[in-house]
Amino acid sequence: MIISRTVDPHLRLVQMLSAYHSVILTSKDQGFEANLDAIRAGVRASLASPLDMVELDV
Repeated sequence: MIISRTVDPHLRLVQMLSAYHSVILTSKDQGFEANLDAIRAGVRASLASPLDMVELDV
């Protein structure tokens, strides 16, 4: 499941969903504190947005 931090800025949705699904967070902020918050919320991976579809091989 991919969730944008603009949709869930406080990571509440991520916390709920990460108990049942692998969650990938997209965010413009890739700083240490932002990534630490994401890890604490249960995010499986964090990607810088906007996403580069070529890098994702979609």
